[in-house]
Amino acid sequence: MEKYQEVLDILDDEIHFLIELEASICYLREVAYSQQSDLDNAKQWFKKALEIDVKCFEAFNGLVINHMMANKEEWDFVNSLKFDELLEYEEAYFIKMNYISMLKKHEHVIEVQEARSELENKFRLSNNAAILLSHTDELYTQCRFKECLEVTTKIWTYFAIESEHDQAIAAYSTAAKLYPSLHLPTLFIGMQHLQAKNLLSAEEYLLTSSQICESDPLVLNELGVLYFQKLNELDIAESYFQKVVSMLPPSVVA
Repeated sequence: MEKYQEVLDILDDEIHFLIELEASICYLREVAYSQQSDLDNAKQWFKKALEIDVKCFEAFNGLVINHMMANKEEWDFVNSLKFDELLEYEEAYFIKMNYISMLKKHEHVIEVQEARSELENKFRLSNNAAILLSHTDELYTQCRFKECLEVTTKIWTYFAIESEHDQAIAAYSTAAKLYPSLHLPTLFIGMQHLQAKNLLSAEEYLLTSSQICESDPLVLNELGVLYFQKLNELDIAESYFQKVVSMLPPSVVA
């Protein structure tokens, strides 16, 4: 009997592997179509990957962030996925709530809020960056800009600490759109590019930040670091550092 159980376990593993493999093939087909700008076929293969394996997060993320489906189509598609048939209840529920939290926030607002609440409370993900981003999207859609900025601020530090440069830049960009006269979002975007060694982009954002606020020593310091890293512009770097020193209180300089 034990040998038969071992056989069943092996077959179960093989089935899971084949499902994931087939879904991955569909996902790769989508990537190929996307590169050819054939978005209709790309969308269909994204959806096919999820119909085979509802855990193919990359496919769902691609559908959402590329806005391949309208509001109603998104909602109908998520509800058509066979979470309960393919997964154990707890895992099925978690993934479905996660997907719902990522949908557009113009319709089914209550359902999206309930999904986020479940993820925050039942699954203890209140400080998860993806959940916070979902919340900022909802607040922004509802024109609750002050609250949106407050939540976005929580995300900044997390992304910076984890060196998630692309996601950090996305979060800072949201704040930059909300408050174009505030120099900090463009400063932080520049700092992220600087950490990632994207010096041209870093220069663009840091100079923009300095134009908004010329009196922030942090901006000048980051510009000094930028030009120091470019090696051939050490004189410019020194001039920025000198400006920073001139702004410091005498007690600090001493």
